[in-house]
Amino acid sequence: MSTRRAKIYKVYLSSTLKDLEPERAEVTAALGDECVVKHSYRASEDDLVTSCQDDVVGCDLYIGILGLRYGYVPRTKNPQKLSITELEYERAGEEKIAVTSS
Repeated sequence: MSTRRAKIYKVYLSSTLKDLEPERAEVTAALGDECVVKHSYRASEDDLVTSCQDDVVGCDLYIGILGLRYGYVPRTKNPQKLSITELEYERAGEEKIAVTSS
């Protein structure tokens, strides 16, 4: 009898951080041990755009939690002046990664 391990899905959880911490915790708890959850970062200019977008590309699902804040807008590598959350969302779409938001 062969023992096949279930695939562990990688989920990227994106939102503004300070205002949506309880919601992020609830989503992480709901996913439980079924997934590896990658979280968006605290804002800093240290190649943030590239590192966040690269992390999104490595995931199977992108979950965006949307609230009242637009979020951090990186000054570099961001000619359209989009928030990091929106940049992550766009990358998920470009890579045809399944997307859900609430």
